Amino acid sequence: ANAHGADTRGASLALYEPLDAVILWRRCENRFIDLEDFKRVINAMLEQTERWTEKIARSAYGSP
Repeated sequence: ANAHGADTRGASLALYEPLDAVILWRRCENRFIDLEDFKRVINAMLEQTERWTEKIARSAYGSP
């Protein structure tokens, strides 16, 4: 299953059944202006990961 970037700031949210996991990923062009630009992209992904982790935990899917 894949949410096609819905509410993920350009990332994709998917279910990966072999690992029983939810994966948030984003394809980035390998053209970063500098280290700060790279850090900005990584930090934005980490923020989205935290938001989705919280959303899933609050949902019916967050409980075993």
